[in-house]
Amino acid sequence: MSRIEFHPRLGSTQDRIRELARAGAPPGTAVRAGMQEAGRGRAGRPWVSEPDSGLWLSLLLPMDPEAPGGITLAVGVRLALLLEARFGRPLRIRWPNDLHLPDSTGVDEGWTGKLGGILCESAPGPGPRQIAVGIGVNVRRPGGGATDPRLARAAFLEEWAGVPVDVDSLGEAVVEMLAPPEGITPPVLDRPLLEELHARDLLRGRWVRTQTGERGLALGIETDGALRIRTDDGREVQVVSGSLLPADGPPSSTAHEVTR
Repeated sequence: MSRIEFHPRLGSTQDRIRELARAGAPPGTAVRAGMQEAGRGRAGRPWVSEPDSGLWLSLLLPMDPEAPGGITLAVGVRLALLLEARFGRPLRIRWPNDLHLPDSTGVDEGWTGKLGGILCESAPGPGPRQIAVGIGVNVRRPGGGATDPRLARAAFLEEWAGVPVDVDSLGEAVVEMLAPPEGITPPVLDRPLLEELHARDLLRGRWVRTQTGERGLALGIETDGALRIRTDDGREVQVVSGSLLPADGPPSSTAHEVTR
């Protein structure tokens, strides 16, 4: 029997899972929707969730108060490993929360090849602290003609994998991976996961611009989930939140300039 509460149509799986948390639902509780009418990503941005076109899922996981940083990236790495093992092709992770194809490039104010994203939010309830983990994966292009312009830079799992994808089976596999019945643990960016993240870091060695206007070379991600960059004036700073834009670097800049 499935452990996932399924809704053909729902406002937001995140809203529903947090509602369940307030009612006392335990870790491992999961909600999936065939479509979302008000799906969202980071900073409240709308997430396109057309009918039967993707995996729109949220689940409750315990939170480790001793290791609050890097939760989103820890989930992202584990999701990437699952998809790679299932479909036999590599993925990249773009700080702070997106899965991309290996050949993703910066265009205008975005990045091409976005396959999915992760949104982690607190989930207050009567018991120990939990976190609501929202996962969105574009599985196939929406049918019915017109395509939402926000999907112009998106990638789709079936096109990447080259095979049909059973969303029900994929959802079950994701829940099993993150919340196995034999023992659910908090998502923590430990050393093994950090090494896997470094191997898939899309931004490392690229020039980026922060929301505050600083331009720098991305050097890598730390254990607390912060992105380290080297600015134009040689300073090394940590970016802990916000979004990044692609930026042009000096002609001499290459990935070999990056050090961990």
